[in-house]
Amino acid sequence: MKYKILIVDDDVNICELLRLYLEKEGFNRDYLVVEINEIIIPKKNYAQHFFHDGDSVETISFVGGG
Repeated sequence: MKYKILIVDDDVNICELLRLYLEKEGFNRDYLVVEINEIIIPKKNYAQHFFHDGDSVETISFVGGG
């Protein structure tokens, strides 16, 4: 497990965070779940959810194998 601390402006929403950071790191948005303050955010709400001071954000990426 890898942790990184990011500081983002208040006007950044989940879609922007995914575009700015996660896609550059090679993650596929289709296989990601975003959790903010221990609550999973539905993908349909990503554009409307903006970050606030002190938010704890966790992304979970699903991988396959066999």
